[in-house]
Amino acid sequence: MWGKQRQRFNKKILNNEFNPCMSDLTIGDYAYLICRGGWPLSLIGDKEAALEQAFSYYEIN
Repeated sequence: MWGKQRQRFNKKILNNEFNPCMSDLTIGDYAYLICRGGWPLSLIGDKEAALEQAFSYYEIN
């Protein structure tokens, strides 16, 4: 399923069929979303817990 959707999306971008849009998100919001990632449990709950979940996947020496 996702493969076909990705192919259609890529085809639209290559054919300049992408429609830009505006967002109310701030740069801080985008930074949070990138750091949070798409871990399933990070999509619900508070921001601190979501970030902690993402950081727990990396070992820092």
